[in-house]
Amino acid sequence: MMLEPGRSTHKSREIGVQASDEVMQILEAFRAAYNSVDIAALEALVAEDVRWEHHNRFKGTGRAPLMQSILDFAERMPGRYFDPPTRVAVNGQTVFVERKWRATPVRSDAAWGWEAGVPTSMDTCSVYVIDAGKIVEWGDYG
Repeated sequence: MMLEPGRSTHKSREIGVQASDEVMQILEAFRAAYNSVDIAALEALVAEDVRWEHHNRFKGTGRAPLMQSILDFAERMPGRYFDPPTRVAVNGQTVFVERKWRATPVRSDAAWGWEAGVPTSMDTCSVYVIDAGKIVEWGDYG
């Protein structure tokens, strides 16, 4: 299913101005858990029915498949990580995070243009939708 620009498929409440600290705490906790492959912490941060994708690469629905995807990438790219954000924009429940993703693949992957043992990086924009303190959508561009 394709989303219309600016629309989420998740019914939710407005976050409001005072929630911006909460939003930043959620996003930093997610980045730290992703970088350290802390699956228990990641599971606590995402909704059971989370929708996720790396545009033009892969997508899925559900917490368990997302956790498996993160584990699979961690195996292929031990030590892969997101840098701290260079820019963050919030519009209601939708948060845009610009940053760099870095890794050194253990094996080559022509689809991604990766060579085994050669460090790689990617400028990314991650788009999150946060509802009731949980990430309900996560999409990466880059």
